[in-house]
Amino acid sequence: MNEAQQAWLDELRSGRHTKCTGSLRKTSPNGDDRYCALGLANVSLGGEWELFDAPSDGSIIWKAANTNTIEDDHFLPNEFIDALGLDYESEKRVYRINDALIEDLEDETRTFEEIADILEAFFNGDPLPDL
Repeated sequence: MNEAQQAWLDELRSGRHTKCTGSLRKTSPNGDDRYCALGLANVSLGGEWELFDAPSDGSIIWKAANTNTIEDDHFLPNEFIDALGLDYESEKRVYRINDALIEDLEDETRTFEEIADILEAFFNGDPLPDL
């Protein structure tokens, strides 16, 4: 496991962040930030943010700065993907792991701790689940 991967796992396990689904980072109308697992990769690697959308509910949706996508807020900069040992397919799988409902629990998604466990196994050679 490399330093970038360990930093990401540490951020996921820190207990300092509230989870969101649907985007890398959302700021609620009251100013609380929520992140998905990939959003915490951006945090752990010191990534910057750009405004992606400001829905009428008063929230703000952010995307990682310096990505090659204009229309999507779900991806990290290429240098972060490389540093984390991911590729396009594994990045998409991590996004789905964050957002997918747990089988038989229709209203619950995986916790950051559970996602960190999946990623740690992946960094040690196991395949990512195919959701």
